[in-house]
Amino acid sequence: MSYKLCHQLYDYGFKNLNIIQIDSFYGKDLTEWAINIRNNILLKNLVETWYKNRYTFNINDFSEINIIKDKTKATINTLQSLSPLQLNNTYKLITMFENYFEKEDLKNLELSKLINVDIEQFTLFSELLKNNIITRTKCFSELNLTNLTEGQYNLLVNYYKTEELLSIDSHCNKRQISSIICNTKKYKKSIDLSKYIPSIYSNIEDSLYEVAVDNDIPF
Repeated sequence: MSYKLCHQLYDYGFKNLNIIQIDSFYGKDLTEWAINIRNNILLKNLVETWYKNRYTFNINDFSEINIIKDKTKATINTLQSLSPLQLNNTYKLITMFENYFEKEDLKNLELSKLINVDIEQFTLFSELLKNNIITRTKCFSELNLTNLTEGQYNLLVNYYKTEELLSIDSHCNKRQISSIICNTKKYKKSIDLSKYIPSIYSNIEDSLYEVAVDNDIPF
């Protein structure tokens, strides 16, 4: 049942709407499920599960439609065709995605892909990611780095060992650090740091890698 239809029923006086969303594996409604599975006990258990996971329609969810529209490229008509449960889950996902996506990247996400995201799995993933970020922040503070910022550290730690990060921090200037970051992102792997460590390779201009200018320094 779409949000638009729920809204119409609400306007007609049905103020206490509970939406039950069933799986479509054995049919589009309860009658088809009963015909196809032919197991009253299983059907009863399924109905109880579906009812337990029912969604109570809230007329104020219309504000969620406007928020989703503003933050994605979905249209009002498309959003109103979603079920209230899909709409609510999409809103929750976008709220969580804002912690991990740039505004423009979020704007380019396809609504169909958002709808298919398992919100419980993403919640679990976000908790793991959050714990990983907390761990990295702790490691950054314990290393007492002087040249690398926390943002630079969080990027480079995916590609380099701790001793390599310490070497970058102690031997490289901002321009060299910028070049390491730019080339690491470009090649999506660790690069030969001997091209940047002055004590090993003194002339950065002779490096095989691209050298970033000051305006390109990330973070």
